[in-house]
Amino acid sequence: LLPGGTVACWGSSSTGQAGNASFDPAYAPNPIAGITGAVALTSLDDDVCAQFADGSVKCWGNNSGQFGGAHLAVTKTAVPL
Repeated sequence: LLPGGTVACWGSSSTGQAGNASFDPAYAPNPIAGITGAVALTSLDDDVCAQFADGSVKCWGNNSGQFGGAHLAVTKTAVPL
């Protein structure tokens, strides 16, 4: 979590968890598109979520059910829950 509530991630991104719109590794901090004003950040295994002051959440990564919704799909970019 960076100043202004922006987020940068890096790592293997084998399931999109680096948020770089691909499954390619991110070897340096990668700014996550669409994330400004985040107040909290959490990650677990292959998923990352950012929470905002209004209580909304955006997540990216493996999504084997953690993001809710009717389908299970990897998300390589931040999606609202």
